Amino acid sequence: IAVAEKTKAGDVVPYFETLPPTIMKKEQLDLLLSTLPKDQWDNPPEDSALYALKCYAEVYGKGKATKMGWWDYWYMKQTLPTQGEIFDLAAIEEDYQKQRE
Repeated sequence: IAVAEKTKAGDVVPYFETLPPTIMKKEQLDLLLSTLPKDQWDNPPEDSALYALKCYAEVYGKGKATKMGWWDYWYMKQTLPTQGEIFDLAAIEEDYQKQRE
């Protein structure tokens, strides 16, 4: 019951609930979500990595397309940031905010 209540409260973005782990692991997703404010998770800016991930999540997953061509998979892995790159984006954003103060 606690899990259902937490989901109803809006803590989980609906299009990431069925995201296959071959697209992105939970740890990477958490880091990627930390790069944007929570109010932008449902509708991320088009120039963000979260937008690209949202596009893949809308097409692939449970109840959707189950197979991805090798070219699409390769391109996805080249364009989506790795866990190290996501960490760097968060650190850059933090440094930028400190400089603005």
